[in-house]
Amino acid sequence: MITDSIPTLHYKDLLELSILHLLDSGEVSSTGLIEELSRRELLKTEGLVFPILAKLKGAGHISGRHAAENGPTTRKFYSITETGREELHRLQALWEKLVAQMNDLIQRKSEL
Repeated sequence: MITDSIPTLHYKDLLELSILHLLDSGEVSSTGLIEELSRRELLKTEGLVFPILAKLKGAGHISGRHAAENGPTTRKFYSITETGREELHRLQALWEKLVAQMNDLIQRKSEL
Protein backbone atom coordinates (compact mmCIF):
# COMPACT_ATOMS: atom_id res chain seq x y z
CA MET A 1 0.00 0.00 0.00
CA ILE A 2 1.37 3.40 -0.98
CA THR A 3 0.80 6.00 1.70
CA ASP A 4 1.63 9.61 2.43
CA SER A 5 2.21 8.77 6.08
CA ILE A 6 5.75 7.57 5.38
CA PRO A 7 8.22 10.34 6.14
CA THR A 8 10.69 11.13 3.40
CA LEU A 9 14.13 11.87 4.79
CA HIS A 10 17.26 12.00 2.70
CA TYR A 11 20.88 12.22 3.78
CA LYS A 12 20.90 16.02 3.37
CA ASP A 13 17.75 16.26 5.51
CA LEU A 14 19.53 14.29 8.22
CA LEU A 15 22.48 16.67 8.00
CA GLU A 16 20.11 19.63 8.33
CA LEU A 17 18.55 17.99 11.37
CA SER A 18 22.00 17.32 12.84
CA ILE A 19 23.24 20.86 12.24
CA LEU A 20 20.09 22.44 13.67
CA HIS A 21 20.32 20.14 16.69
CA LEU A 22 23.96 21.10 17.31
CA LEU A 23 23.13 24.80 16.97
CA ASP A 24 20.20 24.46 19.35
CA SER A 25 22.79 24.03 22.12
CA GLY A 26 24.51 27.31 21.24
CA GLU A 27 26.61 29.11 18.67
CA VAL A 28 29.07 26.90 16.75
CA SER A 29 31.65 27.67 14.07
CA SER A 30 31.52 25.93 10.71
CA THR A 31 34.75 24.16 11.69
CA GLY A 32 33.15 23.03 14.94
CA LEU A 33 30.14 21.67 13.07
CA ILE A 34 32.35 19.75 10.65
CA GLU A 35 34.45 18.34 13.50
CA GLU A 36 31.40 17.24 15.50
CA LEU A 37 29.61 15.68 12.52
CA SER A 38 32.82 13.90 11.49
CA ARG A 39 33.46 12.67 15.03
CA ARG A 40 29.99 11.13 15.06
CA GLU A 41 30.58 9.63 11.58
CA LEU A 42 27.62 11.52 10.12
CA LEU A 43 29.55 13.39 7.45
CA LYS A 44 30.49 11.85 4.10
CA THR A 45 32.47 14.89 2.99
CA GLU A 46 33.13 18.36 4.42
CA GLY A 47 31.94 19.97 1.20
CA LEU A 48 28.34 19.06 2.00
CA VAL A 49 28.20 21.28 5.08
CA PHE A 50 28.57 24.66 3.37
CA PRO A 51 25.68 24.31 0.88
CA ILE A 52 23.44 23.13 3.75
CA LEU A 53 24.51 26.10 5.89
CA ALA A 54 23.73 28.42 2.97
CA LYS A 55 20.32 26.78 2.50
CA LEU A 56 19.49 27.02 6.20
CA LYS A 57 20.64 30.65 6.31
CA GLY A 58 18.65 31.51 3.18
CA ALA A 59 15.53 29.98 4.74
CA GLY A 60 16.06 32.04 7.89
CA HIS A 61 16.68 28.95 10.03
CA ILE A 62 20.16 30.05 11.11
CA SER A 63 22.15 33.26 11.30
CA GLY A 64 25.89 33.69 10.91
CA ARG A 65 28.55 36.11 12.02
CA HIS A 66 32.29 36.44 11.48
CA ALA A 67 34.48 36.61 14.55
CA ALA A 68 38.22 36.88 15.07
CA GLU A 69 39.77 33.86 16.68
CA ASN A 70 43.39 33.64 17.80
CA GLY A 71 44.76 36.65 15.98
CA PRO A 72 43.96 37.63 12.40
CA THR A 73 42.07 34.45 11.63
CA THR A 74 38.30 34.85 11.41
CA ARG A 75 35.74 32.11 11.54
CA LYS A 76 32.07 32.08 10.80
CA PHE A 77 29.85 31.21 13.73
CA TYR A 78 26.27 30.10 13.33
CA SER A 79 23.28 30.15 15.64
CA ILE A 80 19.75 28.85 15.30
CA THR A 81 16.79 31.23 14.88
CA GLU A 82 13.26 30.78 16.16
CA THR A 83 12.11 29.57 12.73
CA GLY A 84 15.11 27.24 12.81
CA ARG A 85 13.83 25.75 16.05
CA GLU A 86 10.45 25.22 14.41
CA GLU A 87 12.18 23.46 11.51
CA LEU A 88 14.24 21.42 13.98
CA HIS A 89 11.04 20.23 15.69
CA ARG A 90 9.47 19.38 12.32
CA LEU A 91 12.49 17.35 11.22
CA GLN A 92 12.74 15.66 14.62
CA ALA A 93 9.10 14.59 14.35
CA LEU A 94 9.74 13.09 10.89
CA TRP A 95 12.82 11.28 12.18
CA GLU A 96 10.98 9.92 15.22
CA LYS A 97 8.12 8.69 13.04
CA LEU A 98 10.50 6.97 10.63
CA VAL A 99 12.41 5.32 13.49
CA ALA A 100 9.14 4.13 15.08
CA GLN A 101 7.96 2.67 11.76
CA MET A 102 11.28 0.90 11.20
CA ASN A 103 11.36 -0.43 14.77
CA ASP A 104 7.84 -1.74 14.30
CA LEU A 105 8.87 -3.46 11.07
CA ILE A 106 11.94 -5.04 12.66
CA GLN A 107 9.98 -6.26 15.67
CA ARG A 108 7.19 -7.68 13.53
CA LYS A 109 9.68 -9.49 11.34
CA SER A 110 10.87 -11.42 14.35
CA GLU A 111 7.23 -12.31 15.08
CA LEU A 112 6.58 -13.74 11.60
